[in-house]
Amino acid sequence: MFKKMLVWSCVMGTMVLSAQNIIAEWDFSKGSPNSTDGKFVSKLRGKTHFSETQKSLVIGKSDSREPEGLMLGKNYPELSPTGAFRLDVTCRFCEKASGGAAMILWDSKYVHYSLNNPKWHYGMTFFLVRKKQDSNAAVMPQIALGFGDHSEIISGGTVEIDFKTPVTFSVEYDGADKCTFFANGKIVGAPRSLKTGGPLAPSRYGISIGDRLMALSARFDGEILSVKLTDLSRPAAEK
Repeated sequence: MFKKMLVWSCVMGTMVLSAQNIIAEWDFSKGSPNSTDGKFVSKLRGKTHFSETQKSLVIGKSDSREPEGLMLGKNYPELSPTGAFRLDVTCRFCEKASGGAAMILWDSKYVHYSLNNPKWHYGMTFFLVRKKQDSNAAVMPQIALGFGDHSEIISGGTVEIDFKTPVTFSVEYDGADKCTFFANGKIVGAPRSLKTGGPLAPSRYGISIGDRLMALSARFDGEILSVKLTDLSRPAAEK
């Protein structure tokens, strides 16, 4: 009896620990742009909307010169974790590519493709790069990390896309010098070592999901089902 109670206590402790380590989570099947706990308030942009049948956030394809996706109403420092973290985005692709090289999943950095401007060394951008510019059939996950005085861009391996099935892209950063990418829980390419690394510098701009933060032309082609940011730096009991 004692052994059964001990095992149950360990299981429950693990469940609570996992729940407490979640920094923010969005479940778009609920039809709300806000995080599941209501703490992080967001708004839709452009023609982005919710699908009642697919239970997802459909990233718009507006012809006008405006960004798509979802944007948080203000900047939240806790969404730029300075220790180890994991970011998960579950999405479903459409077959037709909108063009361009990149598709943004999460952006708090504003500029992900250049390392030259000191204003761009804050926050992070988790994005996908098309293997062919006019096709969504194969993509490579990448993340751009800002460290305050410099940035680094890290790439994972190639992922072949099944347009009928959602895929969860994940990235883990150890808070020091290593990144690992996943697709549906499987490692995509070997873990990558950064040149310098260090703690992530908090974003100065805010957060967007599904397109660039303060620009356009890098929207995700399809639907986003959920997003989760998790603190991996230490057990919840130590907080």
